[in-house]
Amino acid sequence: MAKLRTFFKLYIRYILVAVLLLLFTIISISLTNKSIYAFDNNIYDTYIAPMTSEFSNALFIGITAMADVYTFLLLTLIMILLLKNKKYITYVVINLGLAAILNLSLREIFTRSRPDNYLIETAGYSFPSGHVMLALAFYGFIIYMLWKTPWKKSIKYIYSSFLVLLIGAIGLSRIYLGAHYTSDVLAGFAIALAYLLIFTAVINRVDASLDEDEENKKSPLWKSFYHAFCGVINSIIVERNMAIHFAFAIAVTIMGFTFSISPMEWIICIILFVLVISLELVNTAIEETINICMPHFHPKAKIAKDTSAGAVLLAVIASVIIGMIIFLPKIVELFI
Repeated sequence: MAKLRTFFKLYIRYILVAVLLLLFTIISISLTNKSIYAFDNNIYDTYIAPMTSEFSNALFIGITAMADVYTFLLLTLIMILLLKNKKYITYVVINLGLAAILNLSLREIFTRSRPDNYLIETAGYSFPSGHVMLALAFYGFIIYMLWKTPWKKSIKYIYSSFLVLLIGAIGLSRIYLGAHYTSDVLAGFAIALAYLLIFTAVINRVDASLDEDEENKKSPLWKSFYHAFCGVINSIIVERNMAIHFAFAIAVTIMGFTFSISPMEWIICIILFVLVISLELVNTAIEETINICMPHFHPKAKIAKDTSAGAVLLAVIASVIIGMIIFLPKIVELFI
């Protein structure tokens, strides 16, 4: 029994991820079966429709607004101003960006239409729920950060319970307002929670690696990849320009899904992402090396730094021009 408890303690995260992914798979496969629509309609007619009233309409519209993009941007801005540990701001932005990309990708794969009986206009596909996925990823990560603080457990439980109720209410609001089927919301909860468990596990590893002293002995091959990943994350946290590049890459990715760009345009965008970010990493490495070798000002050291920064600038200018060639006609066509 003791061994069993130890096993579950060590692997509970991965067991939960496996169960959640299995649940998502079952729901996604059932989309081809009409029985899932009978289930969704039964839930709506039995439990949701009797709740309908003017007060409920206003209440759930307000609740669903807590998972809008503008709300997330405002809350992120507040955290930037209040959080002392700035690396968590980077984690929040990366988390939200990855969750958005995951949701947009899944929607394009399943292409499920939204319900007909809606109370609010909503664009895009229905499966899985974007509001639910982003709400669970964003507010769930706040719960994760909350338990990293030295606050009393009673306070942590109060705030965590409130955020869990908010996440659940957002899911209910999407069904009530007719923006999603019940199965869309359940699938959104399942895949978002699985993603969040994986993301926080990676963050734990990254934090542990950043706190460790560098090892002098030769590391195994997998550690080389791991340290390389940590180097990218550390660069995003420390270097302002890298964080900007990463933010633009997320924005362009979202625009790519929004405007349904072609496979060749995706290849071009991905190559440009890698080119700019890789050059910024090299530029950071050169600057840090020069700072160690030449702590005082030297004209040749300045030339080396300026040259490496210039390489990044040329790549950024080329990327902006190519991005305008790809997206500007689509934006103009949208407004016309």
